[in-house]
Amino acid sequence: MRQTTKRTHASRNAALLFLATTLAACCGSFSDEETRRDQAARQWIHPWPGQYRWDEIQEWKTVDDSRLNLAERLLQDATYVHLTERQVGDLLGQTMRPKKEASAPYHLPEPYLIRGVGDGREKFPLEVFVDSKGDGDVWVGGGANSPCNVPMERRAVVAWLQKPPKGVYVSFVVGR
Repeated sequence: MRQTTKRTHASRNAALLFLATTLAACCGSFSDEETRRDQAARQWIHPWPGQYRWDEIQEWKTVDDSRLNLAERLLQDATYVHLTERQVGDLLGQTMRPKKEASAPYHLPEPYLIRGVGDGREKFPLEVFVDSKGDGDVWVGGGANSPCNVPMERRAVVAWLQKPPKGVYVSFVVGR
């Protein structure tokens, strides 16, 4: 009986050690580069005040990593920038017009470069919204699902909007 109890405790301890090692490996620290990007991304976080209702924007595209330096330069002192068609091409590698057609008295949406923050390992997509009241506020939401801390990084999106953003809100949430 005593030997069975020892074996059971040894098996349980081995299983606990394996679980602890696995969790430690999963939740390891960030690399130096991930830490640098995470700290830079934190500067772009801007949560919204109060309660809003949001409508998801369908006409937007993430700026590719190879063009992110250009986007960061344009967004250095602003949360958004109105873009020319040429700038859209420079940032996205193509000019892209929204699929929507405009009829009077409405006009076609205009392209804007907007700040965003996503996960540093690019496993989870961003989401882009405008406030449902039509005031012009824009929210770029990033996040991840993980039991561990997730590194953030700056992202930029080109979104086609009916009017310039009144306020730009950027969030990043990790669901545990």
